[in-house]
Amino acid sequence: MSVDELVLLVREKGKMRPFVEGVRDYICNEHGKSVDCKLVPIEVSDYASEEFKPHITESIRRKRVFYITDPSLNPSESIIDATLTAQAAKLASADEVNLILTYMPWLRQDLKDKSRVPISARAVVDILSLYANRCVLCDPHFKQIQGFFDIPTDVLSAYPVVIDYLQTNHPDIIKNSQILTADGGGNKRIGDFAKRAGLPLDVLTAEDIQDKRDPNRPNEVVRETVVYGEVKKPIGLVVEDIIDTGTTLIHLAKGARKRTADGLRELVVYATHFVNSNHAFEKLKEIYDLIVTTDTIPTPPEERGRFEVVSLKKLFGEAIYRVHAGESVDSLFDKI
Repeated sequence: MSVDELVLLVREKGKMRPFVEGVRDYICNEHGKSVDCKLVPIEVSDYASEEFKPHITESIRRKRVFYITDPSLNPSESIIDATLTAQAAKLASADEVNLILTYMPWLRQDLKDKSRVPISARAVVDILSLYANRCVLCDPHFKQIQGFFDIPTDVLSAYPVVIDYLQTNHPDIIKNSQILTADGGGNKRIGDFAKRAGLPLDVLTAEDIQDKRDPNRPNEVVRETVVYGEVKKPIGLVVEDIIDTGTTLIHLAKGARKRTADGLRELVVYATHFVNSNHAFEKLKEIYDLIVTTDTIPTPPEERGRFEVVSLKKLFGEAIYRVHAGESVDSLFDKI
């Protein structure tokens, strides 16, 4: 059964272009007999005032359009870019506009933590929903974000792809790892990863001692992290959704290194999204034996050996095809 033409929009000079081209190639190679996947460039005009205007360079009238947003832009610009592009597509008479957010900023601001502050995640979702017909996310900070949207929203998981990568390239990690965590709120995330990877749930848990004081510096509060639990495997594996500044991960690693005598020899950290604020990579590579992430955010070439990037082009390509063809997206997690 044939399906209509699928249009992928891409910023002509954007950092996500190689990713979008990879998604297009996957769709063409795997589903080329049933779908015509076309790449349509977006030209962006920048103004001295720091405003900008996206221009879809070809007709998309009566087409189903997918825009893979650019998370390398700053968080505010990324959301405005997605909104303006979705509106431009609507005004160009696209039949359907789908926003594909490989990484969605603002989601950690999902509640009011004090008086007179916004619930920024909800506000951003409302903005994105103005002109889009559907959004597709990947490993958002909290999956309940779907309840914030007034439009259909699919949530992808990178775990099947990443676990397959580790089993193929680092089988020792899967075989000899014990989950290490500093975030009690990430229990569901850790449980999902452990179940898929076949890891036991003998978790090593870290706790910060915030008010311990160094006797040599009595006026300074020293942050110390203590890791609790029985060490049963030689590799401590940290599973996160986002690496931002890496501060918590650094303290976690320092606490874990104190358990070397108990048999904890190596530290590996995985996060789907590597934001890399404040040069996090430079600090993390000094204390972790391996850092694994994905290409949801464009990452400049770094020292390989301690930093490995798993591609999700196939995952997003298959998800986009299934949305376009009206097929189940959830079922692909058993096949990717």
